[in-house]
Amino acid sequence: MITLGATVAFGYLVEHDSQVQSWWAYVTDAPFISTSASKKPRALRGGNAMEWGEGQASSARSGAGAPTHGRVTHVRDGDTIEVNGRPIRIAALDCAEAGTIAGETATRRMKALVAGERLKCSLTGQRSYDRWIGNCRLASGRDIASVMIAEGLCSRWR
Repeated sequence: MITLGATVAFGYLVEHDSQVQSWWAYVTDAPFISTSASKKPRALRGGNAMEWGEGQASSARSGAGAPTHGRVTHVRDGDTIEVNGRPIRIAALDCAEAGTIAGETATRRMKALVAGERLKCSLTGQRSYDRWIGNCRLASGRDIASVMIAEGLCSRWR
């Protein structure tokens, strides 16, 4: 547990000067965070250090509309994917949790939908835990959230 004039709640929330900020926002703005020899920022995740690549480090502070293009490297569940290793929570999409029948069905469909596809994602600039929030489209231009909702696998996330 780190206490430097702030309270860290299991690595996710920091209370500082009567404000609650996301853990990531606090860490990236903190002047005391060490960097590697190559000066790439590091973020603590689950007790381990995760080093960001050049493109990710430079866009880590980018605002709404920051683009991310690339192949899906992992599907976590029906509403969270990783594009080029960057976790993205699909905006406007709410799927059942993993471990449920509906959640597993949504995860399988997402895997089939994005298999071998090159996505174009527009990030909102907001984060949810370790994930960026964004809208992603297939190479054909189809919005993946719209596809999942139209097929009845997920609902609209508010």
